[in-house]
Amino acid sequence: MMLVEFRGPMAESDAGSAAETAMVAAFQCNGWRPLFDAADESVPTAPEIADADHIFMRTTDEKGMSGTLYAGLSWRAGQLTLACGRADLLALDRLEAEGVLPEDARRPQEPAPVTAAPLTSARCIDLETQAQAAAMFDGGTDAYVDQVGDQQDYWDRLARWQRWRLEKSGKVDAARLDELQYAAEDARNAAAQEDPLAAMTGALEAMPELEEARKSREPRRICEAYARVANFVANDQWQRAERSKAVSAAWAAEAARLDIPLD
Repeated sequence: MMLVEFRGPMAESDAGSAAETAMVAAFQCNGWRPLFDAADESVPTAPEIADADHIFMRTTDEKGMSGTLYAGLSWRAGQLTLACGRADLLALDRLEAEGVLPEDARRPQEPAPVTAAPLTSARCIDLETQAQAAAMFDGGTDAYVDQVGDQQDYWDRLARWQRWRLEKSGKVDAARLDELQYAAEDARNAAAQEDPLAAMTGALEAMPELEEARKSREPRRICEAYARVANFVANDQWQRAERSKAVSAAWAAEAARLDIPLD
């Protein structure tokens, strides 16, 4: 288990601030050391921890596990969030993101196809849908966004793994692979029906609307605002997955040309 995150809705500012203060005190009383400058302490770059309002660390030797643990605590937008992670596994995750894989790294396994339907604003007239959207906004599961995220994660990981296998073969250098990657990404961006950055920009622009909807406490308004943001997020994930899929195809073609097995 690399990282676990706990979320709890806490809309009232006084209650949220009090809970945050109490948890900070609890961490400090139980052997956790606050980090005031994350950069100097080499905190892993997992955003769930690195971007938190309060960051703590401790060294443990409990239940057969020794090493450094990190925790990030925040109260934002009506939600108290606590993320905890193992330093060693977070470091491995960061290396993988940079394309440095362990010698025994296996080909990533493809996830199940996307079967969930996206939430749409048109469905927000339904009271049950409004309740589901409220639960999602409060930290619940959005099956569609999660399944699309699994697809993006798979294609990102597969492209990294394929490049690692190509580099490991010694038959192709990094400069050649960079050229192939840029060409594949440019071709995919040119073929896209919309600006590749439009979905991400749209999600950022829609966030204030979602916060205003939360403050209104109007279920339908919250549902419609959440649906808008969630679909922007999912579209961005699809765009990223398609770019990685194009890169993966380029790696597969290069591997076939050089007779390098990718299995």
